[in-house]
Parts: sequence; C-alpha cells; structure tokens
Amino acid sequence: MIFGYFDESGEKGDGFVVVAGLVGRRKDWKQFLKLWRQELGDRPFLHLAEMRLGSSKATKRHGDLLLRLGSVPSQANLRAFAGSVRTAHYADKIKGTIAEIGLAGYSIALVAMVDAVLKSKLIPKRERIEFTFEDQIQFAVPRAATFHSFRQVEKYKTHHGKSRVGKDSAMEKSPLLEASDYLAYAILQQLIDPDSQKARITAPILEASNPIGHVEVTRGNVDYLIEHVYADYGEEIPLMDREKRAFILEEMKKSFKQ
Repeated sequence: MIFGYFDESGEKGDGFVVVAGLVGRRKDWKQFLKLWRQELGDRPFLHLAEMRLGSSKATKRHGDLLLRLGSVPSQANLRAFAGSVRTAHYADKIKGTIAEIGLAGYSIALVAMVDAVLKSKLIPKRERIEFTFEDQIQFAVPRAATFHSFRQVEKYKTHHGKSRVGKDSAMEKSPLLEASDYLAYAILQQLIDPDSQKARITAPILEASNPIGHVEVTRGNVDYLIEHVYADYGEEIPLMDREKRAFILEEMKKSFKQ
C-alpha cells in the first residue's frame, strides 16, 4: 500500500489553485516524521501562510529553516505530485451556473493531481494508494465526488479488479501534512511570480523534490471540459442560485452513499 498526504494553496479570487502532496510507503513516512521533527527543532509546526514570507525580514528569519526542511521529503524517499489551474481563464464562462460546482478550481486541480499519481511510472500499477487531506469542510463534497468518479474508471483498477484508489480521508492539521502545505505553497508562488521573494524562499522543496509529477490544466483543457461535459445543455449552461446549489450538493452527497 502507498500512502499520500495532500494539501491545497490558492490565490484569493479568480487566480491559481494548487493541490499537491507527497506519496510513499509507511516506512518512508516514519523516516519523514523523524527527519522533519529534527529540522523543525523547537518550532511546534510549519504553516507557510502564517510566516509572512513577503516581508523584508523573511529570508533572514526563515530562509535557513525552509532550506533544511525542503530536502526532507526526498531524503525520506517520498515522491511529489501536484495539479494546478488558473481559474481566471474560465471563471467568466461559468459564473452563476451549475458548472461552478464541477469546474471549481479545487476540483479541477484535485483531478489533475490524482490523475498524475495514478499515471506515474514511479508507482507500480499493482499498488493501491490511500489519499489523506487536511480536513476542510468546503472541500469535502468535491473531494468525495472526485474519488467516487476515479473508482469507476477501469484503467485505474488492478488486475484483480480493485480500484487503485484506496481509502480517501481527511485529518486535522498534522506534521504529516506540513510538507505538502510547503510544496503546494511553493508551486503556487512559482505560478504567480517565479521572481518574487516568496518563490525564491520556498524553492528548496521544489529543487529537492524533482522530478515533480505536476499537471497544469490549461485554458484549452478547461474549454474542452466546458464544451463536452455540459454539451447536453446546449450553448447555455443552466444558471444556479443559492437554493439550487444547496440542492445539487445534497444530491451529490446522497449519491456517494449508494
């Protein structure tokens, strides 16, 4: 069994969204925790969004720590994967419609990331993979929808007929998720502005984790999805108000329990 821990990072509004994480065997994660705790030292946890990495003192305060932590996943033989999309490329086409649910930035980035993991030549096709995420209520339904769909795909099944997608779950903040938070944040900064201080100071985890199985969903990819997934509705995708949104989400929840 392969175990993966994942997190997301995104811009406010219609910008880039990244879902990223690390996968490995149980022994690799045990080694990771040992090394991670050693490098953290007296610091109780790592959360990039709270470190003010754009400030003038950030490099002096955090540069050495992020350099050391950046190499820990690769030292523990963990593999990095990510999916990303820029919602500004298509937000105006789906605003106020039912496509806002299925084509939300998180959902698209998640699908791209899971697809990258399952297609990776670094993971034997006979292996099943457990996916664990930080527990965030706003992502619970789209995450469940994504994994429900992946489990139906024949090409992602073992020769015994079992889906390679094992258990998917969520957990409270944990050291097991901290490197994925670092990875997702670092990729996001590279997408926004690779020359920024935030991008430079978080680059160590990207440099140490190469090659990263990163799928970037393009404008053309999303246009194709809009054209084909919602083709039955004709030229106009049905509009969606708050009540209809709540109804759709509730029906989605019911379908996962069947």
